[in-house]
Amino acid sequence: MNRLWDRRRRPERGWDPVSAEYAVIYADEVYRTTGPALVDQTEALYGDLAGRTVLDLEAGPGQSALEFARRGAKVTWFDASRNYRAIAERRAADEGLELDFQIGHLDEFEGRYDVIFCSLAWYYCRDDTAFARRLITALEPDGLLYCRINNGDYLRDAVRSQPASRRYLVLGQFELYARTGIKLGHPQCDTGRIAKALADAGANDLRLHSERGTTLISARP
Repeated sequence: MNRLWDRRRRPERGWDPVSAEYAVIYADEVYRTTGPALVDQTEALYGDLAGRTVLDLEAGPGQSALEFARRGAKVTWFDASRNYRAIAERRAADEGLELDFQIGHLDEFEGRYDVIFCSLAWYYCRDDTAFARRLITALEPDGLLYCRINNGDYLRDAVRSQPASRRYLVLGQFELYARTGIKLGHPQCDTGRIAKALADAGANDLRLHSERGTTLISARP
């Protein structure tokens, strides 16, 4: 189902998943509230980022991509939204930072990288198994994958205030996906399924750290 939607909704043909108005509101929020902690964690695991190639998947308004660039990395910003791209380009120019900007659906990135960074975006992929394989094979031999995902605990907390009909629909989508791997829309991530997908893709040194609602995942090729 998601493959069919992606064929119809093509960013290169002008489709944008994020309105210009929302992009501005969200960008203002994340630049105000998001610190460098995730990039710090990535650098602690990988080492010095200067001169290294970094892919920021679903990079949004660019808060993490710019932080990687500030540390001397060669950064590729990748997202489906041109509205986010315009914001990230403007902020990068204001700081004199150079990034490579690419537009596309999450699964469609190309190239090989020292570090692949994906924060709160895994659930947009069409298929966990294929996406995990693509990520691991896109890493350089000494590369690092670092992901942050919202997990089932986050979802259950998030829907508590929703109307019953909406709550049952969202939880039903998640349970279908968690038990069968079938995705209708973009259900939140199941940690166990993602860990298995990465292991089956040949990931090494696979590490998971979960807190209420969020799981951090790192892996090597």
